[in-house]
Amino acid sequence: MSRDTITALVSRFAEHLEEYRSPSYSEALLRQDFLNPFFEALGWDMQNKQGFSQTFRQVIHEDSLNVEGSTKAPDYCFQLGGRRVFFVEAKKPAADLKESIHPAYQLRRYAWSARLPVSILTDFEEFAVYDCRVKPTPADKPAAARVLYLPFNEYPARWDELTGLFSPEAIQKGAIEKYVGSAKLKRGTAQVDDAFLEEIEGWRELLPAPIAQRLKDGEATIADRYEEVTVLFADIVGFTPLSERMVPDDLVGLLNRIFTAFDRLADRHGLEKIKTIGDAYMVAGGLPQRRADHAQAVARMALDMQTAIAAFADPEGRPLQLRIGIHTGPAAAGVIGARKFIYDVWSDTVNTASRMESHSFPAKIQVTQETYGRLKDAFLFEDRGEIMIKGKGAMRTYFLCGIKVGVPSPSEALGSAGSSLAICAETSSGPEKRNPSKPVAGSS
Repeated sequence: MSRDTITALVSRFAEHLEEYRSPSYSEALLRQDFLNPFFEALGWDMQNKQGFSQTFRQVIHEDSLNVEGSTKAPDYCFQLGGRRVFFVEAKKPAADLKESIHPAYQLRRYAWSARLPVSILTDFEEFAVYDCRVKPTPADKPAAARVLYLPFNEYPARWDELTGLFSPEAIQKGAIEKYVGSAKLKRGTAQVDDAFLEEIEGWRELLPAPIAQRLKDGEATIADRYEEVTVLFADIVGFTPLSERMVPDDLVGLLNRIFTAFDRLADRHGLEKIKTIGDAYMVAGGLPQRRADHAQAVARMALDMQTAIAAFADPEGRPLQLRIGIHTGPAAAGVIGARKFIYDVWSDTVNTASRMESHSFPAKIQVTQETYGRLKDAFLFEDRGEIMIKGKGAMRTYFLCGIKVGVPSPSEALGSAGSSLAICAETSSGPEKRNPSKPVAGSS
């Protein structure tokens, strides 16, 4: 049916070609008469008939994009799961896309700013695909970085090729990633320029090393699924009133010292710091590099964080405290952003870990039953019982209290000192006592 639709569109366009080339035929009419039906035939929900929110609709008309400090509006932004995959810039058929400099430069500039690997320039009469990993300059010829050019009368014969590249189903299967990595594409374009390579080198400080390397190797989209990870959220108790009593320089200095201590712990336990949000600290185990002991590593870090925070006090000399929450489950992780990249994690696992923190008590580490099940043989717990969790309902939770006697840390198993004692030497006067005051679950 989609090929029949395209054949009919091509026939109608050819029949009235001179009328469509007239300056009086507007771009708005072109979109309505030809471009929207064209991409609908490819399988895109052009009018959001599925009723998705603005964030998750498949096609955003007149998107908003920051380009070198100015807000621009690409004609079409095609996306899946809220992630941009390519732009389309539309022009009136009166334009000569094959030989005009400005339309190609405009499209490539938009896509370069959004870090999209490819994008499309079309007036329906012509259809051009550009490799947008190549940084554009105003002096570029129209053919620079152009990797595919089709006149409209070739659409029916090349429809399988177009569907195999730009349909939602093909993109979900990695068609664009395969295309940009193909020898065919590389022969038609210059290599990524030095400025882009230098920028990638800078990502090494902002992204996990394996992720930065994948970007440098040319992987256009970083999005991975993990069957099981462990996520930790920590929050400084009473931070909001504390921030109102401190001058900004002192407040930022205090947070920097605390988070630097936590960063050292993440490195020593082989965990990935995801981000900080105000006074909240998020870390995950089991990504981007998978490991079987992710729950154990996160639990050890949580205990060490409680030790580390004891070295810090408010202006009145009162020791600071943490609330910590931990949950184990599946997650997705990847790189988002255009200019300011971030490696982030999404899933109900993240939401549940955050709920564990917000429903915990000062100086406590609250974990879900899923995390408890992976730790009970080596760690000490206090059974909190069932509590009501906002947005989740009744959940049985536990407080992590310590490590069972005789259970070595990974480094101790290799004959070296444990990591918690080493960090205490840097940030505290001595290791925290980890013997629970009550009978605990998992201690037999």
